[in-house]
Amino acid sequence: MDQAGVTSLTAALLDEGCGKRSGLELHRLLGRLGTQLNVRVGMDATTLRLTMLRRFSNKALSLLAELVGEPRFELEAFDRLRKLRLDRLAQLREVPAAIADRAFAHVLYRDQPYGHLPFGTESAIRRLTRDDIVARHSQAYRPSEAIVILAGDATHAEFEQMAGEAFGDWKAVGTVGQQSERIPHGESKRASLVVWDRPQAAQSELRIGHVAVARNTPDYFPLLVMNTALGGQFTSRINLNLREAKGYTYGAQSSFDFRREPGPFSVQTSVHTDVTANAIQEVLGELHAVRDGRPLTDSEIVHAKRTL
Repeated sequence: MDQAGVTSLTAALLDEGCGKRSGLELHRLLGRLGTQLNVRVGMDATTLRLTMLRRFSNKALSLLAELVGEPRFELEAFDRLRKLRLDRLAQLREVPAAIADRAFAHVLYRDQPYGHLPFGTESAIRRLTRDDIVARHSQAYRPSEAIVILAGDATHAEFEQMAGEAFGDWKAVGTVGQQSERIPHGESKRASLVVWDRPQAAQSELRIGHVAVARNTPDYFPLLVMNTALGGQFTSRINLNLREAKGYTYGAQSSFDFRREPGPFSVQTSVHTDVTANAIQEVLGELHAVRDGRPLTDSEIVHAKRTL
């Protein structure tokens, strides 16, 4: 976790200037092209998404290639965004949901890459330098690691031509970074309880779960259907129990976070403090019931499939 957040900060700096364009010039050009740019950093990948008019596709894709391959990473932008990141992380120290999410990740994965959220940690962000950003970019942003997906009003051949013209000259810089070791998972079957004490808090943020499966599991679709009925929609079992029947919360949900390596299954909710123990008991009861005592009915399965 020495550089937790370096990938996220690198991605945040991409649109702060590229090639001969400053960040302001870049965004003005995007505006003139009617193009929307979205950059998202997940647990396994960074995704850059462009939405543009068909007639501006070539120009927009060329700009995307420049942004990915020739970011400027100016020191002023780095210092500014790092400070903003540190300020935001300091604010999140007082946000119960953020505290619970970070604690849950750390309990499941400890010091492995999945043990912190992409946003990083204050201590790691504070240590980062511009050189770290440049190094991370040269390791991670490489043609051999990239996937380009195009969707719109064009033939396959036209898409291939557009992608080739935009990205054909993209060359890797530096050496390939060391591949992360496989993330250990699920050896211990013992349940544990972690409490982050916040005296006089009106609500308790609950995260209940475990390390589950990777995206390539053969049970991907059955698990999607099962979770939809269990906790993936308003009429799911968990929400109807905690919200409608018990009145403990405004909403409760469950989810599988399917990743390259086994990601977590979790139940997330916020309940009145005085019913914390009862809510945990009800959630565990629903988890045991769907597996052992009260499997999904045919109607629940049909409804879940229709929802998906």
